Amino acid sequence: MGVEMRVLALMIALAVAAPALASETPPAAKDADKDKMICKWEPRTGSNLLKKVCLTKGQREQLAAEARLQLRDSLGNNGTAPIEKPIFSGGQ
Repeated sequence: MGVEMRVLALMIALAVAAPALASETPPAAKDADKDKMICKWEPRTGSNLLKKVCLTKGQREQLAAEARLQLRDSLGNNGTAPIEKPIFSGGQ
């Protein structure tokens, strides 16, 4: 999967998780909600067809957190895409 596709997938994951991260509920309610199953229709990569994805709220939050970390790591410290190292350093 290309860098562009990975960044796009991460951005979609962040957009899906943003409303859940913005809401504030009491800690006891958060623990009970983490086991709640949530099913959503999501687009398949490279297709117009949708697929049903059922995950618990805790699993969705975990995937969003991992997506944020991957996006941060792929952008590097200064917010630019990492420069790939050359395969060889031949004298051509």
